[in-house]
Amino acid sequence: MIKPILDIDFLKKKVVNTLSSDHDLEKIYLEGSQFQKTKEDNLLFNTSLFKKIDLSDSRLSKLGILDSKIADSNLSNIEADRAYLNRVEIQNSRCTGFQITEGILNDVLFQGSKLDLSSFRFSHLKDVVFLNCNLVEASFVGANLENVSFLNCDLTGSDFVEGNLKNIDFRGSTLDNIRIDKNKLENVTVDTGQALYLTRYFGLEIKD
Repeated sequence: MIKPILDIDFLKKKVVNTLSSDHDLEKIYLEGSQFQKTKEDNLLFNTSLFKKIDLSDSRLSKLGILDSKIADSNLSNIEADRAYLNRVEIQNSRCTGFQITEGILNDVLFQGSKLDLSSFRFSHLKDVVFLNCNLVEASFVGANLENVSFLNCDLTGSDFVEGNLKNIDFRGSTLDNIRIDKNKLENVTVDTGQALYLTRYFGLEIKD
């Protein structure tokens, strides 16, 4: 995946009380801002850094985030249908119930974040990495995943039904009670323990 093009020295630290699509949200640095329950369409964050912000319980249809990093923040229960994320890093953040429906995610890193009960239903994910994340009961129903890695994540009870999975890496992740269609798998990488689990899950018989 390609990392954000982000030069922190050139960012402008701003005090922003409300978020609006009319505001200039490019090349800014926000820290400690409180935006809970924001309702705004077509927000676009470009080449920006956010630390310890709170966007929980917000409704952000058609949200765009480009070349940006979000760290130590609260993104719980955000609803962002048709969102577009490109070259974005989300680190050490709380994203419980985070929802992107029919969205597009390219070159995105989720690291050390809590994404339980999150949803990426019917979204397109390409070159995305989930690293050391809690994805318990996350939903990828109907989603298209290509070159997506789930490394050392907890995917217990996660749902990939009706999704298309191509070049997926599950190594080191917990797959207990995962729901997935065998005929939708293409070039999936797993470790030995996961291979044995999936063999039992799909009712396969191994014979020497």
